[in-house]
Amino acid sequence: MEKTINYLVYDIETLANCFIVCFLNIQTNQQKSYVIHKDKNEGVNLYQFMCNMKEYRWVSFNGLNFDSQIMHMIYEKRGVITAEEIYQKAQTIINLPDDKKYESLIPEWKLPYQEIDLYAISHFGNKARRCSLKHLQYAMQFPNIQEMPIHHSTKININQLDEILEYCWNDVYSTYEFYKYVRGYVEHKEYKGIDKIEFREIIKKEAGFNCLNWDDVKIGDNLNKKKYCEATRIDKRDIRNIKTTKRDVIYFKDCIPDFIRFETPQLQSFLERLKHKSVRSTKEFKETIIFDNTKYTFTQGGLHSKDKARKLESDNNIHYVDADVGLNWLN
Repeated sequence: MEKTINYLVYDIETLANCFIVCFLNIQTNQQKSYVIHKDKNEGVNLYQFMCNMKEYRWVSFNGLNFDSQIMHMIYEKRGVITAEEIYQKAQTIINLPDDKKYESLIPEWKLPYQEIDLYAISHFGNKARRCSLKHLQYAMQFPNIQEMPIHHSTKININQLDEILEYCWNDVYSTYEFYKYVRGYVEHKEYKGIDKIEFREIIKKEAGFNCLNWDDVKIGDNLNKKKYCEATRIDKRDIRNIKTTKRDVIYFKDCIPDFIRFETPQLQSFLERLKHKSVRSTKEFKETIIFDNTKYTFTQGGLHSKDKARKLESDNNIHYVDADVGLNWLN
């Protein structure tokens, strides 16, 4: 019999002289919060709670890059820590440049519990898709979109704790709301019935990947590599050395199949022009064409259209569909 997996949603707040963490047990709806402040230090109790909840999945929003790093520090110190130490650690993490984060942060496998980072699963770490919890609150039509009432650099007194706790709980419940989207527990047609967390649990079990926080593209890429290695008997460590064929020059005519044809003279002429092009690096390539009053740009990243901002709504005659081709491999 498989062991039941339980989940906690959590969020933290780090101020100059105060630390707060709030937990929501999804199974029991029980709430727990802990404060580390000179007038109320519950650090040791928090450490005991962490020890008791190691078997749970801890659900966060961008937790791998921030929240879990702070919680790991508290765990390592067994809760014997000051709010000032936590704040200093938080500022160090916040000020890390993107290219230094991977080598500077505690890796997922070293955490005392299993993190489920909805931010990572949703590929929000990609610069083109980056999204804050506040933007999600707006998109989900969450009833209370709340900004931090006190700046994090402020030193607060014990009487201001309730204000910060209220804000933290609001973030916990909005994270829980997004958790329901990720699990397919909502009526929204784009999410209903698609459980991305259960899917990752299955892939982890069947493929042996520690993929609970991988985005869809990374899972697809690694599954393809695994199947390729099994079929060719090539060691996965050697894949990187063979996946790129180095050339001094790339002739487009060698890359475009002969059967490619266009019906319109304009596009066919554009195709012929491409066949006569060559580049030494794909970064050099950029071509534009105006077709049907829309400007299209072809670059290394693919095909992009430049459209005027507008609002489109389906009616009895036209039905608009948003098709994400990045998820085709799932089908």
